[in-house]
Amino acid sequence: MRKILSLLFSLAIVFNTISPVYAAFTVAEADPSAIVDDALQAQMDFLQPEDLICVTIELCDTIELDSIAQQAAQSRNVQKALEKHAEISLYSNVEYLPTEEQIAIQREVYDVYQAERIGLIASHYQEENGDFLYSVGLENCQYESVGLYSPFIRNIFLTSSQIEELVQNPDVCRIDLADTSTSQDDASVSDTVAIIRGNQAVNAGYKGTGIRVGMIEEGNPNTSLMGTDGNNIYVKNPNNAATINSNHATMVAGIIKKMAPNCIIYSRATSANGDTPSHIEALISGTNPHVINISYGKNSSLGIYNTVSRDVDAIVRNTNIPIITTSGNTGPGKTQYINEVGLAPNAITVGNVTSSGTNPASNGAFVIDKTSIYIEGSNANVVNKPDVCAPGDVAIYSLSGNGTSFAAPHVTGAVVQMLSRNSNLIGKPTMIKAILMASAKYTAGTPRPYMGTYVSDKEGAGVIDASLCYNTAASLSTKTKEFTANTSTTSLSYTMNVASTSSDLRLAITWESISSGSSTTVANYDVTVKKGSATVATSSGVNGKTNYEIISIPSATLKQYGTGTYTVTITRATTVSLSSPIDVALAWIVG
Repeated sequence: MRKILSLLFSLAIVFNTISPVYAAFTVAEADPSAIVDDALQAQMDFLQPEDLICVTIELCDTIELDSIAQQAAQSRNVQKALEKHAEISLYSNVEYLPTEEQIAIQREVYDVYQAERIGLIASHYQEENGDFLYSVGLENCQYESVGLYSPFIRNIFLTSSQIEELVQNPDVCRIDLADTSTSQDDASVSDTVAIIRGNQAVNAGYKGTGIRVGMIEEGNPNTSLMGTDGNNIYVKNPNNAATINSNHATMVAGIIKKMAPNCIIYSRATSANGDTPSHIEALISGTNPHVINISYGKNSSLGIYNTVSRDVDAIVRNTNIPIITTSGNTGPGKTQYINEVGLAPNAITVGNVTSSGTNPASNGAFVIDKTSIYIEGSNANVVNKPDVCAPGDVAIYSLSGNGTSFAAPHVTGAVVQMLSRNSNLIGKPTMIKAILMASAKYTAGTPRPYMGTYVSDKEGAGVIDASLCYNTAASLSTKTKEFTANTSTTSLSYTMNVASTSSDLRLAITWESISSGSSTTVANYDVTVKKGSATVATSSGVNGKTNYEIISIPSATLKQYGTGTYTVTITRATTVSLSSPIDVALAWIVG
């Protein structure tokens, strides 16, 4: 299995005795006619052969994540960390909850492992991407960056003849016209922690201590305005970038700090046309964050799953670091597509609602905000987004605004709370997404139907409930399941114990997508919930358009079947050829 955290946290296992297990990884042969995108081909047809064109090259990926995970686990540094804490049991189950000291130990062991793992991944891509440039004589060309955690060479200037030569190279998977759009200001912020019940974890003492948050903005937080919230915020700008404070960054950081006062924030300021994947990689290399918030974004023309979307997908999949990002904003009376980072299926994309009061159960507690109305792109590779939503209308430090930028850090704050409560969630972005989607108890639009996947183009699965997320993290072993699936995995069943029928039950299953060339491979799974032989609920999404299934069973229906053991069956609905195994996560919440 690609995720081996259970191995890391089970000290009874001796890593030195593990034999490497390699993923069954095959590289699909690229169709030469599909390597160059239409926009780039139009440019090549229009320009002279010697004219330079800015493009992004995607190489065929050869990384074997199973092998890298095993190497990292067997490294000397990880062994030393395990030996250091060998005397303390790190098991966690429903009867036993770890102490704060043991949670810190879990985090320390994982951090050592993750540092080794991402170092190996970076070495792989530096060698592969660098060797490719030299092999084709492009090492001296002007380019913005070479992928550290993904097979991309970004914003490189080539002539039409050079591009035509690359099309014939079997190592090249795709060449796209580089995105030169300018960034958008995804506006807004107000203190809305109470209405998503984000204060329970803080009141219980889980304040994000030791959790590192990466943040990408067009400026840096002005810590002089933030009081004690400004503690443990560090600027990690590019060497040639001036430190510019912005109200936008201040509000984003402030929302995260209100939900996780003791977390460490690393802020990286980018320019209006900065390359987002490069900044993500710089944050990972320099700070090894546990989660990244991106409230800075770019308008994506026509809602197309583009080179940036694919790059972000690969980075999340390879590093196991969750990325929380905005949907983007619309203007009054207008609609738009989800932005390019938010279109990545592996990212957690957030829409915006306006909240009223502090009681989420009251009528009209949430209203779809005018900045969060989206239409689906016609591109076949675009999955339904956003995933969840949160309040984005906030006032803080005498600053105010409105937009998805300020909804996203509420979700990031909820993630930090979960990681603070249970270190076993660190490095599990697919599971984190499942918990967030299952927690979405409230909607601002049409009520969720009893059966069938329901995600609104405006609000995703609904408004997150940070309290339910935190409580799920506290009882992780009884509220979640995870497994690794490949092409031959057709059906898996799990049992869950429903102890009460007084509240609705929500269930979410999420899985990774694999990016390659101009497309993304999104498997398709259906879910059935049974009590004995009786079918209680089913969910079947649209093939290729979702990487999740959601079921919401109302209390009245649960009472008909009663408490006890329910069986959840996850079935592959259509045959999809997977180039490597994918992570699948299941979370269920009653409340």
